[in-house]
Amino acid sequence: MDLLTSEKIKWLVLIVCATSSMMGWKTRIASFMINDLPVGLPDKQQAIAGSFLKLKNYPNPFQHSTVISWQLTTGCQVVLKVYDFTGRELKTLVDCEQAKGEYKVELNAEGLPAGIYFYQLQVNENFKTKKMIHVK
Repeated sequence: MDLLTSEKIKWLVLIVCATSSMMGWKTRIASFMINDLPVGLPDKQQAIAGSFLKLKNYPNPFQHSTVISWQLTTGCQVVLKVYDFTGRELKTLVDCEQAKGEYKVELNAEGLPAGIYFYQLQVNENFKTKKMIHVK
């Protein structure tokens, strides 16, 4: 499924403004939504409380490969996908039913240019997305 045409994309952009004054540095955070961007990942990036723990990859940044790991607290349908910076799906690493337990899968970066990538774990109907950096 092509994410760029199948869903409306929403991004929350946070801007941190720092200003100097005689009293010291002041910071404030401004946020706003940008709708219908032509790039990105689905906005269902919510924590899946009660379904899994410890979604991570190591090493990060990585050169040749990285291992993505997660722990399920209950059995469920699991899909793990990798996306490039524009939100284009590159690989599906896992797509199956998994029992409670710890899992890991290796991502071989052969053929991928250096850059920022995202991996997304879908557990049933919920998503969690994290960033990884591939260096040459």
